[in-house]
Amino acid sequence: MKRIFMRHAKTKLIALVVGFVVYLILQILSMTLLRDVYVFGWMADHLYCYTWAAVIVLIAFDQTLLSYFVTFGSVCATIVGELLGGFIQELRMSQVTADMTVEEIEFRRINYGVLPIWFIVFFLFLIVGIAVNIIQKKKARQVSA
Repeated sequence: MKRIFMRHAKTKLIALVVGFVVYLILQILSMTLLRDVYVFGWMADHLYCYTWAAVIVLIAFDQTLLSYFVTFGSVCATIVGELLGGFIQELRMSQVTADMTVEEIEFRRINYGVLPIWFIVFFLFLIVGIAVNIIQKKKARQVSA
């Protein structure tokens, strides 16, 4: 088991540092400057859905490329979730009329930035990362054969 964790130590260390720095910057920004921005605040409160832990596990088991997809997928999903979720919310709020009930208005106020937009974008990055990983392994086997 020790050999699994020590293989490609330099590559793993670089991936860990990149992941750590990206998540640290994202967390600091989310807790300070972007605190009032819905998706960033939600993600900071929920520790980025522990995707950083998945990055550590992936790196430990020689899946550094997939860990980069998870890291940058989380960042992109947060940005896309905020922008698209805010746009949808503004569009829905512009349809509010004076004769609507409070429940109808509150329903239109829902921000879809986290559920489902963040998850969809994140899982798209994850699926693409898995596909790239599989293709890369197939090419490596063909070269070595």
